[in-house]
Parts: sequence; structure tokens; C-alpha cells
Amino acid sequence: MDHVVLGYRMVEEKIKGIKGFPEELELRLLHLILSHHNYGEWGSPVKPLFAEAEALCYADLLDSQLNEFLQIQKREEAKGKEGVWSDYSGRLDRFFYLGRKQKERTKKEYANI
Repeated sequence: MDHVVLGYRMVEEKIKGIKGFPEELELRLLHLILSHHNYGEWGSPVKPLFAEAEALCYADLLDSQLNEFLQIQKREEAKGKEGVWSDYSGRLDRFFYLGRKQKERTKKEYANI
């Protein structure tokens, strides 16, 4: 089971242990868990059906993509790569611009700025 199913089960179990838990809140919390990867290829059984669920889906996607970019950047730096572009990321289906390396300035060069 993946984290969508495990998360759903864990929260559902905790909710059942809270007497008088609001039904609407239960519905919304469980839907957030089920829909946070959007529908289909990324593993959620349903699409987000309210504003907060849509926002969570995009926040999760942004977090995942930025984390992948930062990991690529870290790997390229560890390799001592001098290029401007990363190796191809199959996960994100693109290369990443790493920027040109700037030479370090001496104290004297900074004093002349």
C-alpha cells in the first residue's frame, strides 16, 4: 500500500476514536488525503473536489518538483560539473539551468566596486 491509502486508513481510524467528530470535517480531511496526488497516474483515486484540496494538490506537486530540482543541483555540484546545464532529468522530463559559475572576487576587487 502506498502513502495515500496508509494515510487515509490512519486518519480514518483516529477519527473513529473521537466521539462526536464532525461528519463534514471527516469527509473533507479524508478527501484531502485521497486527492492530494490528483487523479490517475500520480496515485490518487479521485480528483480534488474543493478549493483546499486543489491547493493541497498543487502544493504537493510544487514541493516534489522543487525537491527534485534541488537534488539535481546538489548532485551536479558534488560532481564538480562546470557546465551551465544539468544532466537530463527523466523524472521531470527536462534539463535544468544551473547558471554560470562566477569567479570569486578578492577583497581588492570588492573595494573597487
